[in-house]
Amino acid sequence: MPEFPWPVQMSDRGAELEHPHGAKSPKSWILLVGTGGAQCTPEDWELQDHLRRQFVLKSYSEVQRLLETLPQVALRELLVKFARPSETEMRSLLEASGWDLTHAQPAIDSVLKRRITLVKQVDGGELTRNALSLCDWEPSRAAALLALQLQLGADKSYLPQLQEALDRSGGDADRAEAVMKLMQAVGSLEGAAKILEQTGSWSVPVAKRVLEIRKRFPRVSVPVAREVLVRNAASAG
Repeated sequence: MPEFPWPVQMSDRGAELEHPHGAKSPKSWILLVGTGGAQCTPEDWELQDHLRRQFVLKSYSEVQRLLETLPQVALRELLVKFARPSETEMRSLLEASGWDLTHAQPAIDSVLKRRITLVKQVDGGELTRNALSLCDWEPSRAAALLALQLQLGADKSYLPQLQEALDRSGGDADRAEAVMKLMQAVGSLEGAAKILEQTGSWSVPVAKRVLEIRKRFPRVSVPVAREVLVRNAASAG
């Protein structure tokens, strides 16, 4: 019996490959996408209304091609998303150079070189497949997740947490990074994302100053605390 490139497990966000009749030489396989653990028996291949799931029947060769192709597509998307400075990095580099692009060029080149070195280490192996599984097998979303993981230098065990951070930040890697960095101070990804969104800037330093104000004055809302910071900054200037 032909071997699949890797074992694909059932999960509510992933997919599972299983043989419809348990035979040794299958002519067809079924790809269960987002079934949430629902099962389809060999005696009843027709979808039941109560399942409310999508079962896509593919031949073995079609499924194998799909599983071999998706990681490569995700890797190409990763190159597009990661082999360039992030918005946060570019802002920081330009501010450090006094907004002189020529002066900032060496630092920008250094960032690019580092990012290219990192992205070259990612292949279509387990890490990429795990990212795809967490992202409903959508290559673009998986690439965004991998880009965030590389950007933070996080271990692969943090992929589910990173995906949640992306979901709570509208898929923006810089905002998701801010959510991850603020989480420890707030206690949850949800709380961190909420405060960052309310500040309007998605800035971790600003959010931490807002938290300091709210620690002293618990009844003060985030927008009010943010306004206090803006006025203090204007007065100091």
